[in-house]
Amino acid sequence: AAGSAAEQLPLNAELRPFEQKFRVLGRVPGSDEPRDYEVEYWGRYDATKRVELPFAYVLSEVPALVLQNLSQHGVRLERLREAVSVSVRVQRVTGIRRSATAFQKHQLVQLETESQPQIRELRAGSVIVRTAQPLGRLAAWLLEAESCDGLTTWNFFDAMLREGGEYPVLAIPEPVDLSVEAVAAGSGP
Repeated sequence: AAGSAAEQLPLNAELRPFEQKFRVLGRVPGSDEPRDYEVEYWGRYDATKRVELPFAYVLSEVPALVLQNLSQHGVRLERLREAVSVSVRVQRVTGIRRSATAFQKHQLVQLETESQPQIRELRAGSVIVRTAQPLGRLAAWLLEAESCDGLTTWNFFDAMLREGGEYPVLAIPEPVDLSVEAVAAGSGP
């Protein structure tokens, strides 16, 4: 709505304790005697990095596995029928960190990026992922470059990433009219 603050999407969070202590029932060590214990509960996640939720994402030249993964998650995909010039948020990769050890057979990746607005000509056939859909926030979580558990983290974009290069997903910050058609689930790029 006009004048309202843009919706924020947390990309990373830090685990912290709740301010108040909690009382839990336990046992006196070495006996069956019940006893109350006051404990810290580390169950609060505070966002450390946020991004404004864009109108849509643009996937022009991404691996078919990216589109397949989004479809498997239930994210609706659309394809541009005709080329269009729009304002986008481009992310330039300023840092790439790969985990030293494998986790679930993956070398997890974390990116640092710098965003800059640009006008881009989007090719006909580019895939559009709108965030105003039931799983739009999930789509954003998966597609944002600095998300702590997105497709970048799980190596979907590895072949396309280089420091100083452009992240392969563009964001359209503001609503714009697009001529699109639905991408059938399971169809290729």
